Amino acid sequence: CVIDIIIAWWIYNDAKERDNMDEKVWAIIGFFLGIIGLIIYILLRDKESTSST
Repeated sequence: CVIDIIIAWWIYNDAKERDNMDEKVWAIIGFFLGIIGLIIYILLRDKESTSST
C-alpha cells in the first residue's frame, strides 16, 4: 500500500511537470494499478519534460 502511494505521488509530480497530461487521473491510475500503472504511464508519457526545453 505504501508503494502504491509512492508510485501515485511520483506519477503526479512527473505528469504535472510535463504540463500536457492530466496528473490527477494518472495518479489515481498509478495508485490503483501500482507497478502496472507506473509501467503504462512511462510507456505513454511524453518523452521530454516541458521544463527541460
